[in-house]
Amino acid sequence: MLLIRDVMTRDVFTVTPDTTLRQVADLLTHHHVSGVPVLAGHEVVGVVSSADLLDFIASHEDETSTVELVDDPADDEDARDDGENDPSALYFDDREPEETSSTETPFAMDAEVRSDALNEHTVGEVMTRTVCSLPPDASVAEAARYMWQAGIHRVLVLEGGHLRGIISMSDVARVLAAET
Repeated sequence: MLLIRDVMTRDVFTVTPDTTLRQVADLLTHHHVSGVPVLAGHEVVGVVSSADLLDFIASHEDETSTVELVDDPADDEDARDDGENDPSALYFDDREPEETSSTETPFAMDAEVRSDALNEHTVGEVMTRTVCSLPPDASVAEAARYMWQAGIHRVLVLEGGHLRGIISMSDVARVLAAET
């Protein structure tokens, strides 16, 4: 029987509740992971995932959008031709570009300065506080069942209350692919 300790990721990226959402977004993107444990000292206090970030962005849409399209060709009736229902027609056009003055820019900042919500809010505000965990001596099959039943993508591996690793659906898929 294959145990979690045999396949878990041991070197786990972690953040604190005070980490900014911008910092965690950069971490997730840079390391190609979809979630990380949140630690206060050595205690696991939650998990923050890309889904948590997306939920935050969706609920703070006005705060997170800072660039506005000045002249949207899709709004220009002359920009549409017989290919109106073809999505590519909105992006490609065989006509010559129109003359524009050198002072016009295709994108401009809103006149109203908006805050950068990702730098102004922290992981502690959006993290999932429920910690789903298993011990390192649990089976990989048990971890897969747990993730499937709970509808989650990762389980923290805790031993004596200390973070030892993480097992994700990707780890389970890797194990299954190697067995076939």
